Amino acid sequence: VKKFNITFLQTLKAMSSNFYFIDIASIESIISVNAVVPNYCHTAISDLMLADIESNKTIIKSPILSFSNFCKIYNENEDIRIWFSYFDKLLENIEFHENNLNWNRLLIISMNLKILIHQIDKPNRFTAPYKNLPHLNYYSPQVLIKINEDINFLKKNKISIPKAFNSRI
Repeated sequence: VKKFNITFLQTLKAMSSNFYFIDIASIESIISVNAVVPNYCHTAISDLMLADIESNKTIIKSPILSFSNFCKIYNENEDIRIWFSYFDKLLENIEFHENNLNWNRLLIISMNLKILIHQIDKPNRFTAPYKNLPHLNYYSPQVLIKINEDINFLKKNKISIPKAFNSRI
């Protein structure tokens, strides 16, 4: 549970923390280019993703909306789309260049999701192992320093990293 919590919180940090950009951009500029998704957005989205179990007519009573129900609600409810707009803005401002904050944020999120998936499914019963991760070559050098700090933190906490990361970081 501890290892899961650490990797899950690292994933939230990947989306919402200014830690990675502190040496290359001001907080104001990070916000102005939409290179951050505020923490409160994750809370709002997770609240909106909960299903009403009592009204669920299916055999499997899931506390989480099905994909089809989510799509229906997303299309009908402006409030939900507002919370997802932070992700939309992040993705809209991506330029495939190592100095683009949004590009670096996307790579950071990707890396942390891969580590989280690896933590959840180490034997690769449900996911394929990562053979290579060439996109890791595209980080800003200053961001890569912070990524290495994260990797060292994870290793110190005995969290296994996909082998594909070892050749890159």
